[in-house]
Amino acid sequence: MNILVTGGAGFIGAALAERLVAAGHRVTAIDDCSTGRAERLGSGVALHLADIAAGDLDAAFRSAAPDAVVHLAAMASIAESMRAPERCVAVNVCGTVRVLRQCAKHGVRRFVFGSTGGALYGDSAPFPTPESQPAAAVSPYGASKAAAELFVAAMCAPAGIRHTVLRLGNVYGPGVDGTGGSGVVAAFARAALDGKPPAICGDGMQTRDYVHLDDILDAHLRVIDSGRDGVFNLGTGTQRTVLEVFETVAGAAGYRGVPTHGPARPGEARRSCLDSERAARLLGWTACVPFTEGVGRTVRALAEARAR
Repeated sequence: MNILVTGGAGFIGAALAERLVAAGHRVTAIDDCSTGRAERLGSGVALHLADIAAGDLDAAFRSAAPDAVVHLAAMASIAESMRAPERCVAVNVCGTVRVLRQCAKHGVRRFVFGSTGGALYGDSAPFPTPESQPAAAVSPYGASKAAAELFVAAMCAPAGIRHTVLRLGNVYGPGVDGTGGSGVVAAFARAALDGKPPAICGDGMQTRDYVHLDDILDAHLRVIDSGRDGVFNLGTGTQRTVLEVFETVAGAAGYRGVPTHGPARPGEARRSCLDSERAARLLGWTACVPFTEGVGRTVRALAEARAR
């Protein structure tokens, strides 16, 4: 198929583009490279520089002639969404609407939306949390993803576009740079490899469901290959505290110091853990990469990249 990936120069998007090319698809990426990096993309992926909130998307769609669109472009930082909720809405909601309008205009048949599981359900949800739990976001980021999901359903159905929503846990793995909102695993690894104490926001007892990049890519490929519609959580079903993450990263990096603690970040849920039984039943997908192994791979990749 011809597949267009928005946010295609990002951590997940670039890795997905590479996997799709390897599977024989023709891949085009859209990214404004504000956080994505063009050098992540292989020569087999065409890159169109555009901001989904304001840029010219029509040219990219005309060139790509996509059969399917994987929409990953987003303001993904909870902290940034707290500082600039208007920009968060412009990118995550209005940008999604602009992409959907292009999909309808250019006859796209499949739409896969990268949403959030970690920021969608709030602290009052049962754990692990199933897809049936109503959204109760405590940040503009989580709220914007919930709103975008509604637009996906409302705009795809009338246009005859089959659509799938993937609610991701906290994704980590090689290739993430550990800055901004890109992930605590890489942020801790960067500090530990520098011999500096990793900084924990709050008491470190907040929990997340950490899922490796390889598992997330596998889920996307299963959705594209199967054509399965619906909403799916993608997580491990296991809660890990930030302190547990620190201990695992420190062990992999050979760091023997202690972390520092700062104020908790506003807008961040206290707990997150996803029930992915539906993905197992309908997609044949389960998270397979053990956390300790995945952290070790991430730390080694970051260390090797720094040595080059």
